[in-house]
Amino acid sequence: MRRKMGSLLLVMIFLLSACGNNHSEPAFWDYQRGFMRGWGNMIMETPDGYYFLEGKGIFGEYLVFMDDELKESSIVCSKPECLHENESDGNKENCDAYFFEAKAMNYYDGKIYVLADGRVPDLVSKDAIYELEIDGSNRKQVYLGDGSINTACIHQGNMILYESKYIEGKKNPTVSITKFPVKQPSSVEVLYETSNYEEVTINWLECYQNYCYFILDSFDPDNTSTHGIMINLDTNEVKDLCDIAEHSFSSFVVGKDCLYISDKLEENVEKQTWKRQYYECSLDGEKKRVLTEDDFEALARGAGIIKADDQYVYLQDISYGGNAAPIEEQKYYIYTYDGRLMGTISHKDFSMAAEFISGNDRYLFIREGEAYYKVDKSQLGDGKELVPELILE
Repeated sequence: MRRKMGSLLLVMIFLLSACGNNHSEPAFWDYQRGFMRGWGNMIMETPDGYYFLEGKGIFGEYLVFMDDELKESSIVCSKPECLHENESDGNKENCDAYFFEAKAMNYYDGKIYVLADGRVPDLVSKDAIYELEIDGSNRKQVYLGDGSINTACIHQGNMILYESKYIEGKKNPTVSITKFPVKQPSSVEVLYETSNYEEVTINWLECYQNYCYFILDSFDPDNTSTHGIMINLDTNEVKDLCDIAEHSFSSFVVGKDCLYISDKLEENVEKQTWKRQYYECSLDGEKKRVLTEDDFEALARGAGIIKADDQYVYLQDISYGGNAAPIEEQKYYIYTYDGRLMGTISHKDFSMAAEFISGNDRYLFIREGEAYYKVDKSQLGDGKELVPELILE
């Protein structure tokens, strides 16, 4: 029933979009910081509703649309006779909505862009960017990487990628941050590139205003290190943010007109315990001050800053290792920037793998496996515990 209903819903949305709507299109074209994680995203907002990637990576994912009220869902395929997830393995790739190992999706100027496996017939992994209409039609590959593309986001009219590849004759992989205009995928510009590490990954990338931030982890036996790096998109200047931390740089979160840098003060690897402190910094990486429980009370119980947007700062109790809070007490905390607790969400019914997605002004989301939950932000205000509602599974 969902397939028939969904096809009609998508046709209506496609027609309405062609005629214009009440939402501002360009507002959805930049980096969607409430939906993007540093390594990609499984939910995306558009002027007409939300798109989800649903499924398991080893079997592939399907692109699903939900209306603006998160009530109706439909598979994003324009082929009337397609059976979608019920197709045989050999026919799945004929479905507009099917992607293998999808990692991220973006919306720009009425079209959807999905990062997924390029499905090239060789042993070398090559990821690709696919473009399609909002109803799934006119799907085509617009960019094929030379290796792995771990994440892709659109910001200021450019597709910004983290790519990793091996070059013949070289021992170390080459990792890079590249960009190209969304409408001109052949005009690739390298913003950052290194082949100085034997084992390396960039596992977090985020764009905000005129900056691109990412974390580079080196796993070389003689050079294990974590680097927080900033690129000024106006000047292409590259800056390592590690000097902000007085002991050991751990992570960062991009907030409203600020950065939150985590400094690991000490660590016991055997017991999986550690102590850390947070600095509030300017967007260009200048340290301002140390954060304390006077800023966000949950810091006193060891909670960490996991996300921030233009509305709120989000913290979470530690859920693993020797520092973990008791399962029954583990929570997410939602604060205003002046430290007012707006609400909490219990984490006890979710695993460590659950993904917290701060969303937009209306909703935040939690993804657990193939299931998606929403929390209505209109309930925030007095610090009470909010209960997530299952919307997709």
